[in-house]
Amino acid sequence: MERPRQGDQFTLDQRSERQCKEETRFTKTELRRIQTLLRIPDMMQTYGGDHFTGIEGLCILLYRPTGPLVYRRMQNTFHRDRGTTTRIFSCMLEWLDDHWSGILDWDQDRLTPNRLQAFVHAIDARSLQGHGGDMTSLDVFGFINGASRQVCRLAYEQRAVYSSYDNAHVQRYHVLITPDGIIVHVSRPQAGTCSDATIFADSTLHTWLERSAWASDGHPLKVLGDTAYACILLAYL
Repeated sequence: MERPRQGDQFTLDQRSERQCKEETRFTKTELRRIQTLLRIPDMMQTYGGDHFTGIEGLCILLYRPTGPLVYRRMQNTFHRDRGTTTRIFSCMLEWLDDHWSGILDWDQDRLTPNRLQAFVHAIDARSLQGHGGDMTSLDVFGFINGASRQVCRLAYEQRAVYSSYDNAHVQRYHVLITPDGIIVHVSRPQAGTCSDATIFADSTLHTWLERSAWASDGHPLKVLGDTAYACILLAYL
């Protein structure tokens, strides 16, 4: 395999539309729009002094999670060694967390009572299709579920991240998604041994549900989860 040419600079114009879709899951136009919407600077710098463009950092950020063992392909795509791409990836994660972490908990500007009520109507409309139009409102505006992501096996304390359910070393978290397909809450990752109840209790979701999950007429709304949440989401189901 050809060694990466460290002096070459990555530009989006070097990649075809097909390559962009395969590597980042977005087209060139969509990538530039994401950079604009997230207000990613044109030029950035890691703590190690690596200079890179905002669009390059965004592409590295999206490329890295596409699958295991992608570093070698990334070296030839971005003409940077593994250490540099890793630092850029970490820098982008920190930048996004510094500037946009608030909406990972709860986007108060978007999730207004009227918007939540619209989600309830959308879910009710779909539910009515399967019940012949004869049922009361569920008052459900979103769906919660646990998820896991496999991680490398640790050299020490492997039991802390091993999940017997997944039969793998994982990090676990939960997400809340609304009918428009947008994830409106993500908990921080926990060890693979943590249950859904532990993850929920350690998150800020219950606080946001108590504070903001209300319809425009003042009655409380609900989220829907599987049986793992039956005892911990009683107030919100």
